[in-house]
Amino acid sequence: MQSKSDRHSYELRIGVTGHRNLKDENAVAEAVDCLVTYLDRLFEKDKDILVKWTAISPLAKGADRMVAHSILKLPNSRLKVLLPFALDEYRKDFVEQDDREEFEELFKSSIHEQIDSQEKSENIEPDQRNKQYLAVGNKVVDACEILIAVWDKNDARGEGGTGDIVDYALKSGRTILRINPNNPSAPVKLLVPSKNRDEHEKDKPAYDEHPLPGAVKTISMNYVHFAEFVKDSSLSETIFETAASECSTQLKDLANKTSLPDSYLNPILDHLIPPYVRADQLAAHYQKRHVLASKAIHVFAAFAVTMVVFQVMFFPHHLWLISFELCAMAGVLAALMICRRLSWHEKWIDYRFLAEQLRTIMFTIVAEENPVSGSKPAPETLPFYNKPKTWIDFLIATQVKNVL
Repeated sequence: MQSKSDRHSYELRIGVTGHRNLKDENAVAEAVDCLVTYLDRLFEKDKDILVKWTAISPLAKGADRMVAHSILKLPNSRLKVLLPFALDEYRKDFVEQDDREEFEELFKSSIHEQIDSQEKSENIEPDQRNKQYLAVGNKVVDACEILIAVWDKNDARGEGGTGDIVDYALKSGRTILRINPNNPSAPVKLLVPSKNRDEHEKDKPAYDEHPLPGAVKTISMNYVHFAEFVKDSSLSETIFETAASECSTQLKDLANKTSLPDSYLNPILDHLIPPYVRADQLAAHYQKRHVLASKAIHVFAAFAVTMVVFQVMFFPHHLWLISFELCAMAGVLAALMICRRLSWHEKWIDYRFLAEQLRTIMFTIVAEENPVSGSKPAPETLPFYNKPKTWIDFLIATQVKNVL
């Protein structure tokens, strides 16, 4: 039997924004630990998927480090550091020895780091520093899926403050979980953009507060979509293994004809073929269902119109024939609702996009071109279509990393 680590894994990216100076640091740290533990238990309920935790933080004093410490206590966790300046310049922010030592300790334990090289000069002006703080805060939001905000709900005191970052996260559609630094024992709140706020109501907050969600789908729809993909029972093991075997055979034959070394071929067979076959087969499956539902809608609609004309022309006094028209219209609504509720069209497009991306990657990797970080990104296709979702991007990036 396969263990969780041998099967499917999902990278859950947790960002942080918050105040540096906190009245009761121990209480806030405890509140952060409780929230992270809650999230861990919530995602751990799915035994088929291994969650890999990534804390994304600039490692400023206070909330940034608290969240980093808490995430790193979890198994399968790592720390990604985003810095507003070159490292030596950023170190100037940490005057006290304890502050500097804590930063250095966390920084050394980070697996990934990203240094903004746009500003490397010494003695950066305060206004420029604030702009860089805002930029790195926005980058944290862009890189994360869930943002933990240790925020008192006050406006930012200067450019790049916590209020500015939360506002950007609201506009970016991130899941925002707020801890009240003035009352850390208070329940954590979910912040969502306010739907009833008028543009002229500037004094009204741009968000509404809700209780901490008890369901994964409210916190991470990307995780839900990923779980649906890897656990979809529409694709049987027999069909999957047969299709994977045929695809592998075709690829091996092509590799033999071109004298492709096994060092190129084997990673593709191990890491790209399985998700490609799954995406390709599921895309075809949901395409058939969507097309069938679309045809049913047209057939029911035509039948309803036919029954109306038939009844009016030949049996105008037999009103009971209208029931056939009503049944046909009910069939139209049922087909439409089932198709939408089960997301047949959405899954068809998403899985087809994933399959074609993986198919392309098989060739670009052989050409020694990194499809994720290459210098020549592919042109935007179907710009009116707001996909793919980030779970697709990260699944592709993970498989490419495994191959390389």
